[in-house]
Amino acid sequence: MQPSADNWLPGYYDHIAEKERELADVLELLDKHELDQNTVFIYSSDHGNGPGAKFTIDDCGLNVPFIVRWPGKIKPG
Repeated sequence: MQPSADNWLPGYYDHIAEKERELADVLELLDKHELDQNTVFIYSSDHGNGPGAKFTIDDCGLNVPFIVRWPGKIKPG
């Protein structure tokens, strides 16, 4: 039995918000210690655990977050 949207969706979005805060904290530390211009930053994660997230060939089963920041080598955006 799959969980209903009422059960899993709020927690899923809370988890995304938490990861975004953690990511911002790491980037802020790089800036604070003046490491932001000479550090290659790579972030990746998995699909999460929503219904079908890891078990389908739909977008939710194939797409994963991937961020690379390399000042002077990769253009922002």
